[in-house]
Amino acid sequence: MSGNSGKPSSGLTPGDRVGHRAHGDGIVRRVEPGGRHAWVAFGQGGAPAIRLPSSELGRLEALPAPPPEPVSTRPSSGGAGQRASLVSPAAALMESRRETSTGSLLEALRLGVIPGSRVGEYTVGRDGLFDQLRRDLDGLEAAGQFMVILGDYGSGKSHALEWLREEALSRGFLTATAELDDREVTWANPKRVYRALVEGLVYPDLGRSAHGLAPLIDRLVRTGRAPLPSSDDRYHRYLDPAVDTLVRARQDGDEDLQQRILDWIGGEPSEDSESWNRALARLRGPHLLALADFRTFSHIYAYLLGGVACRAQEVGYRGLVLLLDEAEFFQALSREDREHASHLIACLALAARGERRVCFDPATLPKGGQPVHRQVPFVYRQDQPLYVVVALTPVDEMRDLLGRLLPLDQVVLELSRLTPRDYQTLFERIVGLYPVPAQQRGLLGELAAPMGKALFAGVRCDKLTNPRAVLRLIVEFLDVLRFIPRRAPRFATDLIGGLFGEEGP
Repeated sequence: MSGNSGKPSSGLTPGDRVGHRAHGDGIVRRVEPGGRHAWVAFGQGGAPAIRLPSSELGRLEALPAPPPEPVSTRPSSGGAGQRASLVSPAAALMESRRETSTGSLLEALRLGVIPGSRVGEYTVGRDGLFDQLRRDLDGLEAAGQFMVILGDYGSGKSHALEWLREEALSRGFLTATAELDDREVTWANPKRVYRALVEGLVYPDLGRSAHGLAPLIDRLVRTGRAPLPSSDDRYHRYLDPAVDTLVRARQDGDEDLQQRILDWIGGEPSEDSESWNRALARLRGPHLLALADFRTFSHIYAYLLGGVACRAQEVGYRGLVLLLDEAEFFQALSREDREHASHLIACLALAARGERRVCFDPATLPKGGQPVHRQVPFVYRQDQPLYVVVALTPVDEMRDLLGRLLPLDQVVLELSRLTPRDYQTLFERIVGLYPVPAQQRGLLGELAAPMGKALFAGVRCDKLTNPRAVLRLIVEFLDVLRFIPRRAPRFATDLIGGLFGEEGP
């Protein structure tokens, strides 16, 4: 039940207040040339800025501050006229942190956003789905997996991916999230999908400010392992040359070259391979293959992601979880692009499940590039600790494609519509958090069931277009009940009338 808050970003400038579905709200510190990425500081005080795609950020309007709480002067049991007994500094600090945490969560809910660390607490009706995803993570170190979460608009697909992201991080997996679209980052452009995943790569032990491949490459460098010969079965045709070349560049003190290597392995645009290798010739290192933005390079990027999963496991992580939010964009592609898109999906399925657990012959998949590129295998290692999860809107074309590639009964999880009882439970959970005066708790208990039915009906008839709207509406109602209680009955009446007209839900 979370998603990007605010409107899609355009023309961000330093100082803008923005929202993000995982991190909450923050302040833009710097915008990179071209505007595709921005550095945003989230949280309180001097929190470090995080580099994020601008497309994931939405400008926020300034939120009105709620009225201050009245200060209680109730006497303690120590005697009339005395103030409450003193609280220990440690207890006061814990209470302050609790109130700050609760206040931050309420502010996020007012925007229709749930902070990633709390996403499981405010998810309803998805126990079966989450149990399956947990089982997949449990078995991932023995064999990879490819899963598809199917659901209609507003059914909570992105929310499920957000939950899985937090669960995977808590278990020690690297996780990478990317949102696909119908223009730039499409299924038909494997390098752009790879680059988006690398940009969204985060680490369970490094906080949200660390992202991309640089921390993993640095850890591989620090292992001090001797370079593998290219004849070794463990040799990775891209990652091992990157590590070897980075070590040589560090020894040479060439910081610019180090960054260029990291950009290259991360899929950033770079010069052609011939000029690139001429620049590297003085290091007497391995020859680096091109990472081209060709639609026929799906096998290269699937091979790379499998290698990242395995190398992550080698340095102490449990593997790699890739989360792709596709929405409805597959059917927007041209016929030719759909063909290329099907190759990328097939290559990712092959990398995650291996040849034994797919329904197609890998030899039928095309490989582009020069002969040296076509020699790169689809899969770096069998049984890679790689979990690929794709959120899709159920369209016939995509379902038919998946049926040709994979056993649908093993890889598809369909999201059912939430019930009135689910929305009632959600309402009760938010009420349990919200600081409503005691004398109004009874009224809220009476309202839980009808509110659940009204919210369900609003979503069903598209008056409430998505779960974010539900969250905002619940908190707005509680704000009215708390601060202007005399208006609460009229608010409820207007709500029902505005959603459904005189006929009611």
